[in-house]
Amino acid sequence: METLDGLRGPECVVCGASIENRRSDARYCSTRCYNLEARQMERDALLAVKANRPPCRICGTPIPAHEPANRIYCSRACNKEASNRAIRKRLEKPCLMCDQPISTTHPDQKYCSRRCFDKARTVLVPRICQPCGQSFHPRKAKQKYCCHACAAIGRRRPVGSA
Repeated sequence: METLDGLRGPECVVCGASIENRRSDARYCSTRCYNLEARQMERDALLAVKANRPPCRICGTPIPAHEPANRIYCSRACNKEASNRAIRKRLEKPCLMCDQPISTTHPDQKYCSRRCFDKARTVLVPRICQPCGQSFHPRKAKQKYCCHACAAIGRRRPVGSA
């Protein structure tokens, strides 16, 4: 007696169900199987990307594939060790405003406190008064004129402007 095993038509690549009544190039029996295959391909691609990432920066062991792609340490212990190394690697330099020594881990830090930072931002450089052309030292950051008379002249609108 002859069996029908050799006469079966195309099968779904995911679940193995028959897909005889579909297009000739069909690979899936349903949208569900197509979505399952697509998700699996995405997971495989992500794992392939993670497989090529560098090892832990502290101990050199490979970072597990289930960890996020941006992970640079293999464990919390290595992360803490990296933090401790950064604390030990402090820079000593003077404050640009008061010359007091600063101990920092950030190479871009320039001031010892918020007070010195604010003071540096409000250093008022000499300006030139627009109406009279005289150089003056402003008392406030937005001061444009050297005196009240020049301010009055500066605020006047030219003839013909609306």
